[in-house]
Amino acid sequence: MEKEFEKDPIMKGFHTSDWFDENYYKRHILECVTRIHMNNELDANAVKKSSTENTEAAKKMSFYLYDELGHDEMFIKDLNL
Repeated sequence: MEKEFEKDPIMKGFHTSDWFDENYYKRHILECVTRIHMNNELDANAVKKSSTENTEAAKKMSFYLYDELGHDEMFIKDLNL
């Protein structure tokens, strides 16, 4: 991490100090939400594909996806600063 922190002082401050930039934080949260949405879509496609080829894998992935759905909403609540 130290090598990465040397490259980007803003990132270092974000992780190691009391530094806070509301706009930077909002962008970070939006990126998290976007990644979660993309992952949910990929996971749903994996369930669809595996449901005809490997029912057991589809079942396990469905349980995983069920647990993961809604995490984006927790992050979105953080945007109401």
